[in-house]
Amino acid sequence: MILSRFASIDCPTPHNSAELIHARLPQTVHERIRAFHVKDAEFNPTGKSGVYGGYQDWQERPGRFRSPGDGQIDFRAIFSKFAQYNYPGWAVLEWECCLKHPDQGAAEGAPFIADHMIRVTDRAADDFAGAAPNREKNRRILGLDCASRESTPARGD
Repeated sequence: MILSRFASIDCPTPHNSAELIHARLPQTVHERIRAFHVKDAEFNPTGKSGVYGGYQDWQERPGRFRSPGDGQIDFRAIFSKFAQYNYPGWAVLEWECCLKHPDQGAAEGAPFIADHMIRVTDRAADDFAGAAPNREKNRRILGLDCASRESTPARGD
């Protein structure tokens, strides 16, 4: 089976199936992913062109690669999945864009990836205080400690 040797996500298809593949693969084979290529794409179909647009220039094709953040790939969802599975590997910029100059793409690429990295929390989402439970104190506050009942005056005294 090909997935048993799977070690990186690299989906060069510049249309929405790329987003589906990117968004679903981390939850399916996350334990085998060692490198993630951050590459964006968009698909703007017309009635006259397929995905690659035949012999049209890249700027005119419905399916085309874009600089990360300029296309239609939902990188927030992808990086969230990687954070959920505590992904230990690399996120590598694979830049290719039919519109943007390479210097601008290179300058924006690393910050784009850094802005999407998620520092995984070290405690439960509902652990606001970050303190260990104190059984005795909780019992006393709830009035479940017999000793505290004896020392507390009864109502009306």
